[in-house]
Amino acid sequence: MAESVVAFVVERLAYLLLQKTSYLHGMRDQVEEMKNELKWIQCFLKDADSKQEKDERVRLWVSEIREVAYDVDDVIDTYILKIEFQNRKGFVKRATSVLNKWKDLRTIGKEITSIQTRLHNISNNREKYSIIKTGEVISSANESTRRWRRLLPHMKEDSIVALEEDTAQVMAQLMNEDTKLRVISIIGMGGIGKTTLAFKVYNHHGIKSWFDCCFWIYVSKEYNLTDILRTILVEFNGINVDEMGIFNQWSEEQLLREIYVFLESKHYLVVLDDIWSTEAWDVLKPAFPNGEKGSKVMLTSRNVKVALHADSQTKPYEPQCLTEGESWALFCQKAFPNTNCPSNLVELGTEMVKRCGGLPLAIVVLGGLLLTKKTWDEWVEVHHNISWHLHKGDEDRISKILALSYNDLPHHLKSCFLYFSHFPDDSNIRAKKLIRLWVAEGFIPQEREEAMEAAAENCLKELIARCMVQVIEMSFGTVKTCHVHDVWRDFAVAKSKEERFLEILGGTGSINDAPSAKSRRHAIHSDYEIKLPDVIWKMKELRHLLFDINYGKGLRIDTLKNLQTLLSIRYGSSIEQGLINLTNVRKLGIYDLSTQQTNTIFKSVVKLKFLRSLSLSLSSEEIFQDLSQLSCCHRLLKLYLWGRIEVHHPDVFPPTLIKLTLHASQLEQDPMETLGKLPNLVSLKLQRNAYKGKGMVCTAKGFPRLQTFRLLGLYELEEWTVVEGAMPTFIHLEIWDCKNLETLPDGLRFITSLQKLVIGLMPKEFKDRVQGEEELYKVRHIPSITCY
Repeated sequence: MAESVVAFVVERLAYLLLQKTSYLHGMRDQVEEMKNELKWIQCFLKDADSKQEKDERVRLWVSEIREVAYDVDDVIDTYILKIEFQNRKGFVKRATSVLNKWKDLRTIGKEITSIQTRLHNISNNREKYSIIKTGEVISSANESTRRWRRLLPHMKEDSIVALEEDTAQVMAQLMNEDTKLRVISIIGMGGIGKTTLAFKVYNHHGIKSWFDCCFWIYVSKEYNLTDILRTILVEFNGINVDEMGIFNQWSEEQLLREIYVFLESKHYLVVLDDIWSTEAWDVLKPAFPNGEKGSKVMLTSRNVKVALHADSQTKPYEPQCLTEGESWALFCQKAFPNTNCPSNLVELGTEMVKRCGGLPLAIVVLGGLLLTKKTWDEWVEVHHNISWHLHKGDEDRISKILALSYNDLPHHLKSCFLYFSHFPDDSNIRAKKLIRLWVAEGFIPQEREEAMEAAAENCLKELIARCMVQVIEMSFGTVKTCHVHDVWRDFAVAKSKEERFLEILGGTGSINDAPSAKSRRHAIHSDYEIKLPDVIWKMKELRHLLFDINYGKGLRIDTLKNLQTLLSIRYGSSIEQGLINLTNVRKLGIYDLSTQQTNTIFKSVVKLKFLRSLSLSLSSEEIFQDLSQLSCCHRLLKLYLWGRIEVHHPDVFPPTLIKLTLHASQLEQDPMETLGKLPNLVSLKLQRNAYKGKGMVCTAKGFPRLQTFRLLGLYELEEWTVVEGAMPTFIHLEIWDCKNLETLPDGLRFITSLQKLVIGLMPKEFKDRVQGEEELYKVRHIPSITCY
């Protein structure tokens, strides 16, 4: 990790020497010497991370290097800040502040001299105490192997060894038609495979067809009840996290009641993954009614008391450690995904797998580590380290294997991995957000002409291939969301504290209750609403600003002319006055709007010539009026509207739209003819009372480019007609929770392009008709049909 810090500082010094020469004022030689000294030290750090666990001298030496590198970084920041401040003053003020300027420069010069002395001492100590000899320097990763692994296609995490007996037993409990709600628990230590087993059961086709609806919710040790309830409602409503602004205004009681009412008439399964305390179950329990006969809650926990507290009459299920044969099969899946283990490595591999003690997580991590090792010598080195590290304790065995994999990372990947501790426990992390943060932090080395974002995406793929990060969602071969196992996150949190990389403030289980002056970053995890200071307006280079809950209201944003993304911000005077100045904004999301305020917003957004995506949510009982103003947004591609609207003619929406989502629109007239005339529409979603009529007709030649259509929660809809010639490019159809819809449209048989049909939360009678012989002629041409 120290190597990563030093490499970053060396790059900043090089930038200072190259781009800011005029700032140096006679200190160029000192800065050049400091850079060269750090580069020399950096050569010896490549091997230090793996050695410091065994040698206290190395650990102390590395710690000193890290601290001096941090101090250099601080001096650079202070120096540039002071010079920039002086340069921004007017001529008269600059002339009168010459003395202060040279005083500042002398102070910084003394700090640089002090740092140089410390660097010399560090170099001398390495030789004096024989900490690392010159001949011992090794590369932390083979570059050709790294490049080969970047090209590996991502393999979905469904290659689960064995578990057939475990799966069958848990499924039998879930499919028991109890008259009252039962809680089925899977318990065990971290890394034993609780979540893996639960995930396999949850995705089993037998379970999906048995229950009307299934939902998976992460809870975690540092749970936030309101966030969990909002997440559940997001799942129910089929919306993106960016679009959940309306729920931010609801109390816990409102959220609980909404969930209860939704599930009351359903035969449901809800999985609560990673519950740590009985209190967590107690606050979530009121959300779950008995529902239809046989409804279930399944939870995973490390604590048997939690399981028995949730349901004292149902025996918790505890997965067992893998057998030697199962362990070897799982290891080979990870270490040799496309081939068999070479015969000369089998004996070494078998010995290392035995030392994992049948713990699935330890085996998976070991396999990911050895995936990058191709020679006998490399395997011998790993075998030696495992022999030194592993002891009897299962938890300790896992942590030591995690340390081996972490130490094997190239220096920039160590920073990328530790950054996962920045996110709350059990977070599903959007890859796009993570990549932006990595780039903004300066973690990503640029190779050739490769864009920073592309390089960062490769870093994420490498961490996934090493089994350090799990994929949650993929789209067209690209990672959309990812997740870190709680055991890996615990390791990252502890390592971040040790390296002073990051500290977590607030919330239970935090590293510390008060910030440390030495920590480079602070993550605030709190149940309390810890308001933002009104200083964002000074960050004039800011490009992406995403708010949560009630943050953002009243903050000044009019100076942020480089801003490209502004999401989930509540409407207020700052938006009203500042939006017109955000001339580069491409993605905009505002919620808590009144009818009158929408007219103000419309007048502003039509002037934003780069706007591509717009998301607007109304307060309750309000209405979007005069939507035709949006027809002037000739570059708008994506539009999301939550709230009542009136659509009377096709010109109400811009013809450039490719994606349109209408939520709670309460349309009383069939909108299909109007929407079908949008020439470029590719994706259409009608959700939760978007349309309140009983009939819906897609006319001939309507929706000429539509590929994806989703109907969710159109409770009044009884009949849907598709005329021959409609939707000629249609590929993907989803129908969710339209309880009064009697049958699929007869016209589906004409749409030969349709590739996928998804039916969910629909009455059993509807699903039986879809899967029966009587209506087979409508769907026989569709390759993929899934019923939940």
